[in-house]
Amino acid sequence: MERFNAGDTIGGRLETSWDSAGTNNDWLRFLWDFYTVDNCVSNPWTYTLLNIYRETRRNGGLTKGNYYTKTKAAMEELYSDGCLRGYFSSYAQWNGVDNDT
Repeated sequence: MERFNAGDTIGGRLETSWDSAGTNNDWLRFLWDFYTVDNCVSNPWTYTLLNIYRETRRNGGLTKGNYYTKTKAAMEELYSDGCLRGYFSSYAQWNGVDNDT
């Protein structure tokens, strides 16, 4: 994934700045890390990520600058396990997707 660089016009750009920039690959790594958690009472399973995505879309109001906030809110609506919530937040930070503007 390439980022915008005024001196380099080759490749696709998602943003014009590194501020609040999480790439698709960052999200993919985050979702994989979260999906593979196995230390909580309610570990993620096949439909956990789909349920979170569905709830995020159902709640609406998504913009380029609030996707993480909306996704986290949807996850917290669906899953009350503090352990799972902790992993969600820590993996989001680790992979750089917790940077809404």
